[in-house]
Amino acid sequence: MDVAKRVAVVTGGGSGMGRATAELLREQAFHKDIGAWMVSPHDLAAFVLRSPKFSTRMEDWSNYRPSRLGQDTLYDQVRKLTMVNAVPDEHMRIRRLTAPAFSRRVMDKIEANIRDSVTGIFDEIENPGLFDAATGIAAQVPIRSIARMVGVPSEAESLFEHGLGWNLNRAQDPMHAADRDAYIEGSLPGLQYLLDAIVEHRNAADPGDDFIGTLITTEIDGQRLSDLDILAVIMGLVTAGADTAVDLHTLAIKALLTHPDQRALLRERPELMEGAIIEVLRWSAHGKFGAIPRFPLADIELGGQVLEKGSFVMPMLGPSWVDRPSGPTRTASTSPATTRATSCSGLARTCASG
Repeated sequence: MDVAKRVAVVTGGGSGMGRATAELLREQAFHKDIGAWMVSPHDLAAFVLRSPKFSTRMEDWSNYRPSRLGQDTLYDQVRKLTMVNAVPDEHMRIRRLTAPAFSRRVMDKIEANIRDSVTGIFDEIENPGLFDAATGIAAQVPIRSIARMVGVPSEAESLFEHGLGWNLNRAQDPMHAADRDAYIEGSLPGLQYLLDAIVEHRNAADPGDDFIGTLITTEIDGQRLSDLDILAVIMGLVTAGADTAVDLHTLAIKALLTHPDQRALLRERPELMEGAIIEVLRWSAHGKFGAIPRFPLADIELGGQVLEKGSFVMPMLGPSWVDRPSGPTRTASTSPATTRATSCSGLARTCASG
């Protein structure tokens, strides 16, 4: 497995991929059949993310292979309904119908349950003076919080955490395409558990006004979400929320420990927290390889390179977030550019403006 043999990097004048990204390309093994375009400058990455000329559907990838389990598994039925795979009109329909479930009223109702769950994670730490923040806190807080958010009881958290949190992210990640079927199979018990819970909610005399209850009862212009629609929303929460939030916890700890002045400022002014989270993501260049992969729907020229239809295109969030504009002229290169250092000293400024 060696993607570096076919990796091409679309860069702009003055843009840097970053040391961590360069090391990944040089040392890390990925699926051997992925030929990937890595788009690093901010303006080009932003274009790829926004352009309708690129798809997020794995079926539009030239290396896509259907699951040997068939297309009728619960996983595949639900995956096709997620917002990532929905056509624009359907995407907007789902957004409208799910918005009430993410309202402050609903979030406030479940906050107490989430807080208790998070407190329990800290209580489980045997030695508060020495523990692994990555495995003891970061890997557990997001998925348990989402489990409580959608009404999963504590006795089923293990099924939710390991059956969904681990398998769903890998089943939908092209980097794990070789083992996709195993991850799909691993996700099925958790998906069935959630579907049964949704059906039970819907059949109740009063579905309630919690997260799932609100999704069931919301009706706009005569439209409602089906049980599989709701399950697709939860799948999106798990894949988009749990995995990335694990990185954010560890990145935030490192950023604040290595910049005590910013840590002191945040303690003094906790209202800056929202901006601080965004600045931590920008400064740390994000732990993930990039955004959700895109697949060109036709051959397209970008940064002086021709990206073939169906090729694997990865907008590189890390270098994009520390990119400095270099003017309107863009050039291309197939080798990593010079690493540029950045500083976390902008935390206060970003927080204040946020």
